[in-house]
Amino acid sequence: MKNSIQIYLTIIITLLVGFTWASDVSIPNTFTANTTAVASEVNENFTAVETAVNDNDQRITNIESSYVKGRGDLSVALTGTVTISSTTSQLLGTGTSFTSELNVGDAILVGTEIHEVASITNDTDLTLVSAHSTGALDVTAFKDGKLLSITTGAGQEKLSIDKSGGLNVEGDVTATGTVNATGSGGLTLSCIDKSFSYSQAASSWTNIAILPGAGTDTTTNMYCGSGYRVFQSRCVSGGGASTIHLNQAGIRFGGAICTYYNSGASAHTVYIQATCCLGNW
Repeated sequence: MKNSIQIYLTIIITLLVGFTWASDVSIPNTFTANTTAVASEVNENFTAVETAVNDNDQRITNIESSYVKGRGDLSVALTGTVTISSTTSQLLGTGTSFTSELNVGDAILVGTEIHEVASITNDTDLTLVSAHSTGALDVTAFKDGKLLSITTGAGQEKLSIDKSGGLNVEGDVTATGTVNATGSGGLTLSCIDKSFSYSQAASSWTNIAILPGAGTDTTTNMYCGSGYRVFQSRCVSGGGASTIHLNQAGIRFGGAICTYYNSGASAHTVYIQATCCLGNW
């Protein structure tokens, strides 16, 4: 009996290590032939194995919940129901929202068949790349969720790839070489809008700027914020166009500068507006 117990424990531990990448399991008691097995010691051994199994179950759960996949899982149900005739590619919906829930190129599960969206006419009419072989009547269709999601220990998402291949990044993006973004996905940066105004005196000129990084704002300078750089900008006049001369904002070293000249007889309000984004894109 003692030898049988030891064999069973060995099998369990081998399976645990081989299939779930378990950490080392320390068995507190070793049994030898022709000696009496004490129930408490046997139970202690099984408790050690149980603890290791539960630990690895939690590790597997954490991995599964991280959305890291080799391919999409087509697990997100579309609104409404869809119908398609056999050997055709036109998919018709009832109560569907194709234009907001799908993009051209997305994968879609209709019945038991997986297809790719070729074109979207409206919320209830789209065309598949290939014909549906069997057809389907009033069924729920499914699309992919996020293909990739990387989160912090607190559950805050920092990087993701959506079902259409769009990359979303929160934080700095450093690229060596050329970054190419094509299609309906593209590259999404974490950005904020900044703007401030300045009263331009009569018959005078000045430069006002939005600068990269953190700093102390003044009457003619405003800072994007720590880690932010100017992505796009523009100069706006709050006064008469004939009295304010604007040099359109130019992006310089991650910041933007507007040059104003007021040739009129009274002061006018002028503005600089910019979109600041995180990273060293």
